[in-house]
Amino acid sequence: MKEKTEDRNIPGCRLTVMQYRLNFRQPAGTSRGVYTYRDIWYILLTTDQPSDRRWGIGECSPLPGLSSDDMPNYEEVLRDLCRQTEERGCPDWELLRRYPSILFGMETAFLHFFRGGSPAIWDTPFSREESGIPINGLIWMGDYRQMLEQVEAKIAAGFRCIKLKIGALRFEEELTLLRHIRRHFSSKEIELRVDANGAFPPSEALDKLHRLAELDIHSIEQPIRAGQWDEMARLVRDTPLPIALDEELIGHDRQTEKRTLLETIRPQYIILKPSLHGGIRGCEEWIEEAKRLQTGWWITSALESNVGLNAIAQWCATLNPVIPQGLGTGSLYTNNIELPLNVRNARLHYTRFWHSENDPVSFLNNWLCRGDLYANYTSGSTGAQKMFPVEKERMRQSARLSCSFLSLREGDAALLCLPVQYIGGKMMIVRSLEAGLHLTIRTASGHPMAEVDRPFRFAAMTPLQVYNSLQVPEEKERLCRIEILL
Repeated sequence: MKEKTEDRNIPGCRLTVMQYRLNFRQPAGTSRGVYTYRDIWYILLTTDQPSDRRWGIGECSPLPGLSSDDMPNYEEVLRDLCRQTEERGCPDWELLRRYPSILFGMETAFLHFFRGGSPAIWDTPFSREESGIPINGLIWMGDYRQMLEQVEAKIAAGFRCIKLKIGALRFEEELTLLRHIRRHFSSKEIELRVDANGAFPPSEALDKLHRLAELDIHSIEQPIRAGQWDEMARLVRDTPLPIALDEELIGHDRQTEKRTLLETIRPQYIILKPSLHGGIRGCEEWIEEAKRLQTGWWITSALESNVGLNAIAQWCATLNPVIPQGLGTGSLYTNNIELPLNVRNARLHYTRFWHSENDPVSFLNNWLCRGDLYANYTSGSTGAQKMFPVEKERMRQSARLSCSFLSLREGDAALLCLPVQYIGGKMMIVRSLEAGLHLTIRTASGHPMAEVDRPFRFAAMTPLQVYNSLQVPEEKERLCRIEILL
């Protein structure tokens, strides 16, 4: 394989893993079930060489029940692979083929590092704010009324490509919804894509495709369950509307496997998600094979946070996309990372200059960038909020002293449940970086122990958080398992 930027070794590289929980604004329904939250892991890449202040971040976000590397011991495997990478100075990319979501996190962390920590990983019109990426409007499964409301909202927002998740309602209800759209908008005005997530039985699939084709549907994603190559090949051969493969691509990590799959099924399109389909390098292999067979393709997210979404969008922009891509998922979460992505006029845009202190990644961006002073702010609880600059080295020394006094050791499990915009939350991150703690991050709330299901050696909370936790038996039991509580 041709050497890439992220293949270069980094002397003294250090990888820190932080777990983060994303909360959906509303339940996200698919034919496989409903998501209300999802856990992801960030890989923070730094170096122990004082003169090298570059840093990188990548996102590892396996989808439960779908990713080929969705494992009960995922975090343990991730940390072990990070240790191996530290020893090598560079990831073992061949080994990582088995772990596509980890591969994606690693390659984007290294790409980000070699760009000096800039979110603009490639120089493109997108990263220069000269143009946006066309995207589709995504409609989640729900009852008829809920889905209709989503459709009307997307059309009102200017989307001209709508993708609907189908397979949860009765098929007749879904057809009624699609007919409603077509009565008001022709295929020249609104492009309709549907995603069945493998919901159709093979014996019924072709009849349903004929009925969908009557409504000028652009394409259907994964009409039958993955793994039925002969059935899918027959369906592709006889279909009245184009078929796009999605789940079918999962788990096929070698380029020879990818070639065999595409040559066997011959789909009209494939849909690429780096977290599911082998990272960016794995998706580039899929594109190479697709072009050889004149198979179309587009790129979508796998519901990553804005860290992963930004990396996918930056890569997508290098491919000069013309048709709408599936990259409008950043607003799904109540606590997404505040990276400079926004949707305007049915396009995803990037903003080069932004400042935020409201989430862990935004803090890290400011903490790890060049400069020896850090601007802290008082909470404003006893008067007007005030800014006070602090030397970063003093904050590091404070973190080292407290970790030493508390006998905190590398690998100890720590919980961050304080607001990151205030000094208490910031210092939890600094302590974790200095001592090598395994940090789990939860959005600050009055009941921090309601959202955790693992023991912690160290945590910091406000008195109200402790009081609230003591009032609920299950939360009290979890609180009492914390060995050190500030």
